[in-house]
Amino acid sequence: MIQLLLAFDLDGTLVRDNASLSEKMIEKLHAYYAKQYVLLFVTGRTRVWAEKLLAPLDCPFVLAPYNGATLISYPAKEVVRSAFLQVKDCGILQPWVDKFGVLVYSAEGDIFYTPSLFSTQMAAHIERRRSLQQESWKKIESLSQLEDTSIASIRFMLLPEQAEHVSSEIECSSMLRAPTMIDAFDDAYRVVQVTAFEASKGQALAAMLKEYPTYVTVGAGNDMNDMDLIRKADFGIAMADAPLALREMSYRICPVSEMALFDCIACIEKQIEEQEW
Repeated sequence: MIQLLLAFDLDGTLVRDNASLSEKMIEKLHAYYAKQYVLLFVTGRTRVWAEKLLAPLDCPFVLAPYNGATLISYPAKEVVRSAFLQVKDCGILQPWVDKFGVLVYSAEGDIFYTPSLFSTQMAAHIERRRSLQQESWKKIESLSQLEDTSIASIRFMLLPEQAEHVSSEIECSSMLRAPTMIDAFDDAYRVVQVTAFEASKGQALAAMLKEYPTYVTVGAGNDMNDMDLIRKADFGIAMADAPLALREMSYRICPVSEMALFDCIACIEKQIEEQEW
């Protein structure tokens, strides 16, 4: 019997443009569970957003929001792993906070933001995001106001030409992860999402393998924050519109269509059954 651990990125991979899961997708995911496959959903988005998206699922799964900063088992909503930051860990980020402003996502689900530090252009974009997200947003002036807050992730909202440079600078000068992502609300912008070093999609997959050590792993994603996931999976799948670096390191390239990802997994299942792997 095939034993698969399926790790899906959500936004841009399983769903697009903030859409909901289709009936076909829900049926397919339930079929995977019926085969005793393990379902892991890994996302750079928030726990609140992901829970709403996955609410139609009527089977157990594990969710790793904030790029794997926490690992939560459903339906019990049991937190089985977390790698959060504290303000004392974030002092090195102050130059970028002062220059670009910042969004801070707490472990409790609040979003803190610094409207006084954003450029006029970015402030307008941030306000649009805030109006679209039905989550709790609170204004702050500095990170020091969050001294007693556990931080799931810190986000810098940037233009594409800024993002790679800032990501590289942060990772080279600290023990923090800072992958880039396309902004789900407007692809003209990029997100640099900073988390603890122990927090990544690949680390979430590795944590799951401690419980399922004999399972073959499939990881699917579409952006640079999925690189660690693709690297650690036995079979990495990149969407066809993923960055070149992600596509080059993937086992398969998946066309961008509603059910194409499941077709790719079917090909992998067949390959395993025929003992070609």
